[in-house]
Amino acid sequence: MAALVQTVCNRSTGADISASSPGLVAASAADTFPAGPNSFLRVKNGNAAPCVVTVTPPAAGAPLGTTVAPLALPSVAATTGDRIFGPFPVNPFADANGNVNVTYSVTPTVSVEALLMSS
Repeated sequence: MAALVQTVCNRSTGADISASSPGLVAASAADTFPAGPNSFLRVKNGNAAPCVVTVTPPAAGAPLGTTVAPLALPSVAATTGDRIFGPFPVNPFADANGNVNVTYSVTPTVSVEALLMSS
């Protein structure tokens, strides 16, 4: 499991989200990034197969101690897909460490980037 470092996107300077962005890293089987009202995840798919991204909230982490089922996000298209998902607020997505837990159906040639959109 890799802990993704968020790329900060702010109003005055923006953020580099090009293919050479330093925040864009190879996806691992499971990744984490900080949860928050301004936390987003970018997934860039160079794989020949579509990539399904699954976010798994912690058990009993939702309001009133309920459990939210894993969330399968829309597929990122094969070979050229590039999508941003979010936001992922603390409730219900943060685990005990304050992180969002993410897995991918494929990882070869899939890159990911955690984004923090400043207010």
